[in-house]
Amino acid sequence: MRRTPMCHRHASPVRCLPAVVDLEYPGGTLPAEGYRCPRCGHELFDAEQVEQAQKRARELGLHGIERSSRRKLRQVGSSLSVTLDPELLRELFPHAKAGDEVEVGREGSRIVIRPVRAHSKRDRSAA
Repeated sequence: MRRTPMCHRHASPVRCLPAVVDLEYPGGTLPAEGYRCPRCGHELFDAEQVEQAQKRARELGLHGIERSSRRKLRQVGSSLSVTLDPELLRELFPHAKAGDEVEVGREGSRIVIRPVRAHSKRDRSAA
């Protein structure tokens, strides 16, 4: 069972009450379970609540772009292209090599790049 935290911003400690607290991230706001002091409004979290909120924020992409780097668009024929950071590429797609196919699309205002999965024999024979 969780121990209710105390707010020590007062002459005598005040027991905090469970509350839903809005956490602000670069990509938006996440309501999360926490505690709030009924006297001063100070918000507190235990380690488990922080871990859960961080995990959910990461799943929702609220941290913003992780490990971003600036790249220049290059003209290739009538198209624009961008190179990918080799370290980031190795981390996310360790078996990628020149000539592999990727799916490029849009999710809201984001450009998303995903590897195209190899088709099974059944997929090829159906074609």
